[in-house]
Amino acid sequence: MRITKATVEKSKVTFTAVAGPGAALAKTAAGFPYAVLDRQVNKTTVVQLGARSTIRKRSGTFTISGYDSPGRHLYIVRFVPSAGTGYTETDATRTLRVK
Repeated sequence: MRITKATVEKSKVTFTAVAGPGAALAKTAAGFPYAVLDRQVNKTTVVQLGARSTIRKRSGTFTISGYDSPGRHLYIVRFVPSAGTGYTETDATRTLRVK
């Protein structure tokens, strides 16, 4: 997975990313793959910022956003492929300043 764009506007954090490979994007009996936006609070604690985003495009592109408090934070975009595809979750991180 790769983050292609990250923006902050009035405390709303938005990430555009590409997940893959294509086989990990397939729908199985367990459902579609999805992505989750988290913020790292400290070394052991993460907080989820909003609902998960289901990935239905075969290209793997998706946009996920959430609202956060002002400050400099480490954000984690986590891709979770469908169960039964043989792929594991992957993370991509980005540090942003929310004003």
